[in-house]
Amino acid sequence: MIYFKTNYYLKPKYLNWFIGIVAFAYIFISLYFPYSQKQQVEIVLAIFYAILFLVVCFYFFFETLDKKAIENEIIKLEYEKSNTLECNSFFEKEDLLKKYKKAHETLADSATFVHLIKSKDQITKDSNFGNYFKICIILLLAYHSVGYLKPIGPNIFIGVVLMCIIFCIRILIWEVIGRDNFTSSIAIGHALIIYMLFICGKNTYISSYGDEILGSYFEKFEYRTQYYVNVFPDGEGSKNYRLPAEIHVYSEEEEGELTEDANGIEQRNTYTIKYIILEKVLWPNEGYLEFNDCQLEVGKKVQCNDQEGESWTIELTNEKVR
Repeated sequence: MIYFKTNYYLKPKYLNWFIGIVAFAYIFISLYFPYSQKQQVEIVLAIFYAILFLVVCFYFFFETLDKKAIENEIIKLEYEKSNTLECNSFFEKEDLLKKYKKAHETLADSATFVHLIKSKDQITKDSNFGNYFKICIILLLAYHSVGYLKPIGPNIFIGVVLMCIIFCIRILIWEVIGRDNFTSSIAIGHALIIYMLFICGKNTYISSYGDEILGSYFEKFEYRTQYYVNVFPDGEGSKNYRLPAEIHVYSEEEEGELTEDANGIEQRNTYTIKYIILEKVLWPNEGYLEFNDCQLEVGKKVQCNDQEGESWTIELTNEKVR
């Protein structure tokens, strides 16, 4: 049995207040602070997120009881044991009862708190759901702040996310294979948490180490790079030149048309559009053509005007300039 004793204990309600205050501060800063000031405050918030995460993890894995609470648990389990043994020769919670009795022996007075590590059943009980929720909230808040602490912040965040995913997979295997329960709330809940953590971890990885390759699974959200384009000076049917070009790739969220659902409620969906903007086409003699408003698609020929107003047909290839 793993446990330790302390004379002090932070009650969960105070932790909830701290998390609420930090979440409110994050929303306020996101809405009203300019970028230059936001960066400094986000760094401070990231430190608070780290402290809160460690504290919540303590609540998640450890059960804290004082002498009176342990005595009540022992009485409850003894009563449950006597009822069980009347019709059954095996008491399933015998180990838990022994754990509480051993912890009770170590307490000298009622002012001391004992912290016992939770069993798998206790970790996945409904009473621990609040700690799951708090960890998810803290990770979602930290997800937007770690980018200001490059390269240490994203690396730590990705490592924490990976550990959380491994833990959830372990619980999922225990629930699905060990208990043969594929549709329980525990299995479904942990599967959803794994998906959320994977998305956060993937996006953090992309922001710091993403590829500057069109169509890559880990493609950065915004970057500038060079790709080869086919340039047709006098229209699509003319002789073309394959030349390196500087492109700007980024994505933007846009609102769709206003529609009504089956209940007649109006709603407007948002969707993400990826833009590939041609900035320059580089000639072999170190000259270049500059374009102001030329949107490209891989393998598609488009008509664009350069800075002199001359029309060109441009076809973006999938060959990156090395």
